[in-house]
Amino acid sequence: MGKKLFFLFCVALCLVFVSCESTEDGPVETVAAPVVEPVKPVVEAPKVEPKKEEPKPAVAEPVKAEPAKPAPVKEPEKTIIVPKEEPIVEPVKIVEDYKSVKHLTEEEKEYQRSVKDLAESISIDEFEADKKEVLAIIDDLTRIMKDRDYNSWVKYLSPASKKYWSNPQNLATVSNRLPVKGLKISSLKDYFTYVFVPARANSKVEEIRYVSSTVVKAVEPHAEEDLIYYMFEKTGGKWYLKLDTL
Repeated sequence: MGKKLFFLFCVALCLVFVSCESTEDGPVETVAAPVVEPVKPVVEAPKVEPKKEEPKPAVAEPVKAEPAKPAPVKEPEKTIIVPKEEPIVEPVKIVEDYKSVKHLTEEEKEYQRSVKDLAESISIDEFEADKKEVLAIIDDLTRIMKDRDYNSWVKYLSPASKKYWSNPQNLATVSNRLPVKGLKISSLKDYFTYVFVPARANSKVEEIRYVSSTVVKAVEPHAEEDLIYYMFEKTGGKWYLKLDTL
């Protein structure tokens, strides 16, 4: 607006100056002043920057959700109860009223030792009777061996033993096993003299051991192992010597 006023002022000043000169020289033709149209100020339109299109947010395509798999059903663990193995305890053989091995008398302990390998039942009264009879025979045999009384000895032999040791072949076989070389056993009497008697010298029999209800061993007891000196077999209610065989 200020520039426009300054411009109009300058134009008016020039017109005044020209008018003065024309008056001095003569009549001056009146010249119509040019009509100056007011200059419209150029107003620059503000530059409108194109709006930058903001990038549209990417729309994620919907993901097709797979149907959820059912969680595996965990079966409850089965508790397996293993039966506890109990140790196998063999029943202790009870004979008569002896139900405890504690606080036994010496006689009761001997009875237990005598019947421990026996499958049959022997009462303590039977045991005592058998032991008494067997030890009485051994006492008599001790006298017989001392006297070398062959005929009395033969009376105590069981029929099977008498027959076996009357066999010449068995006598010849035992002859080869004697510690004395060259000694011949040719009869049952020789067997008594050279085999039976020497084998039982200095023996001390005190107890019996049952093999069965009709067969017993007469032994000299020891903590480690019993020494067996006689075998007896009951026949017809009577005990007889049962000699070893080859």
